[in-house]
Amino acid sequence: MSRSPMLRWLPILALQCVVLVLVTSGPVEAMVTSALAVSATCLYAFVSWRAQKRLRDAEAGLTAELVHRASHDPITELPSRVVFTERLEQELRTVTTGTGALTLLELDLDGFKEVNDMFGHSCGDLVLLEVGRRVTSTLGSADLATRLGGDQFAVLLSGADADNAEATAVLLAEQLAEPYDLGGASVDLEVSIGLATAGPGDDATTVMRNADTAMYHAKEQRLGRAHYDEAQPMATVESLAGTRLSLLGDLRRALQDHEIVLYFQPKVDAVSGHVVGAEALARWQHPERGLLQPGTFIEMVDRTNLSRQFTNEVLDLALAQVSRWAADGLEIPVAVNLSRRSLFDPSLPASVARALVKHGVPPRLLCLEITETTMVSEPENVVQLLHQLRALGVTVSLDDFGTGYSSLSYLKDLPIDELKIDRSFVQHLTDASSRASILVSAAVDLAHNLGLSVVAEGVEDAETLEQLAELGCDVIQGYHVARPMPADQFAPWAGHAGSSAGPAAIESAG
Repeated sequence: MSRSPMLRWLPILALQCVVLVLVTSGPVEAMVTSALAVSATCLYAFVSWRAQKRLRDAEAGLTAELVHRASHDPITELPSRVVFTERLEQELRTVTTGTGALTLLELDLDGFKEVNDMFGHSCGDLVLLEVGRRVTSTLGSADLATRLGGDQFAVLLSGADADNAEATAVLLAEQLAEPYDLGGASVDLEVSIGLATAGPGDDATTVMRNADTAMYHAKEQRLGRAHYDEAQPMATVESLAGTRLSLLGDLRRALQDHEIVLYFQPKVDAVSGHVVGAEALARWQHPERGLLQPGTFIEMVDRTNLSRQFTNEVLDLALAQVSRWAADGLEIPVAVNLSRRSLFDPSLPASVARALVKHGVPPRLLCLEITETTMVSEPENVVQLLHQLRALGVTVSLDDFGTGYSSLSYLKDLPIDELKIDRSFVQHLTDASSRASILVSAAVDLAHNLGLSVVAEGVEDAETLEQLAELGCDVIQGYHVARPMPADQFAPWAGHAGSSAGPAAIESAG
């Protein structure tokens, strides 16, 4: 066993101390004093050496830790962006010389902000860690992944052309779509992927910008993934950000100028085909861009302080229309969607009450729809507010059932009247290989046992309608019944649909 130099010298120093004591002349006291002095010198040398060694070890450990932190992401432990960029530049040199291929993927998690909002950043970090693990396990040994920041990741596929990269992107999307376990709650996320295959002369900045552009294009168009193509026009990140900022300013003005309009989609009895209600869907009649669909602006509403003003505007428009229909002898209950942000607004019950009184509408003709995901964050506060709303006499519907994170254990305690099964289950209801019919049947039975009515949304064909009726679904809604329509078209449609009973009337009315 090897020993340090200091330890090897200690016996020699001790021997020297003994010799020094023996040869020293004089009184015993002097001899002892000399021995102690030499011993102290030896001890000091040893202690000093140990201290310096510990300091060197600590410095070495700290240096290693700092190097690791500088070269790795602190949350996912993936290589840092600096390391990734250096590797990308190195790989691009082989592309320039014509001896290699390279495709860059940029990934953005859809819905990650809601995970942070509902479960906290610590749970969000766990999701990011798991995303990093899944990405790494999907890649080959020559590939490299990094977290660019937030919920965005980049993947370098070494030697991959566009076709090979597409296959890898499909695998990544499948892996990342699997549920994430957050200690009792299951979270589902989707991912938008942009692909950019490097060409001769492309530098790291160009390839990353192209992948970024493709990713945002996939996200905006809800494509899942998109490959950058110079011949295909794609909005740049800067132009998309500018568009959002411009729309946000326009939206503030739109609420003041009453540019928000409502379209109404009928809800009909699954057996008789009679109209039993309508869902009010907001549209924005933009003076320059034309009629904008809710996907263009609803997210902005829910993330800004415009939420209260927007909710009050939609309530006012919906109840005004209900009042006009009632004056014409048509009693149509209307459902209005509430954003997550509005459910944390303590003034909401008072606003609803004022709107009902203003337009003279019986509360039973107003249904307020909330999404399942809103019940996760501070459920006690949300339940309390829902009790206040139901005390007004309005009905409450739980929308998009099956897509959120709710637990069946508290579903029985929610102050709701209606369950809306999400279209993702309805659209696969007739697939022979799908388990959707089992899930829908279970949801219908559960709701009926809890005294709730069941609405199926996204019904697009007669076969689905018939199967829903057989499963006991109460109300249906979807393009097979009718597309959303302006208020002046709804009354004639409803009158025609109500002139005869049964699903056949739906097809003739549509």
